[in-house]
Amino acid sequence: KAAVIAMASTFALTAALANAQDEKPRSLDQLLEFVKQGQVTEARENQAREQAFAKDKANQAAELQRAKDERSRQEALSAQLEDKFEANELLVAAKQAQLKEKLGTLAELFGHLTSTAGDLSSTLEFSLTSAQYPGRQEFLDKLIAKMSSSDQLPSIEEIEKVWYELNREMVET
Repeated sequence: KAAVIAMASTFALTAALANAQDEKPRSLDQLLEFVKQGQVTEARENQAREQAFAKDKANQAAELQRAKDERSRQEALSAQLEDKFEANELLVAAKQAQLKEKLGTLAELFGHLTSTAGDLSSTLEFSLTSAQYPGRQEFLDKLIAKMSSSDQLPSIEEIEKVWYELNREMVET
């Protein structure tokens, strides 16, 4: 903005001088009057520029203050979210410990189920009956992946399907 104002005032001064030069002074008094008019015009332009600079400086100061306020607000929010995250981590750890405790002997049972499903999956990979009953191995692989993650348990239907597929493979073989 300041550069634009400076350029505009320079052009205005140049135009005023050009007009003054177009109109040649006829006397020393007239020359003195042209110089005074140029000084008055320059003084007005300089004052306008100073006001624009002061206004721009005030705007910049206000914008800087808004940015500082926003930064402070975001830092407070960040600290609040970090505290909540840490509290949630402790809660998740407590819930996982509670799950492990509640599972108790079921964890051993699910370990055996995972092992049996893995054995059955490798058996089905080379079984001749897999051509007749496709998709069994994919189910077992998904079940093993599900049970390997510590937060998901197999459903009763999935456990029964492992038993069913094991028996079906024995019968069909």
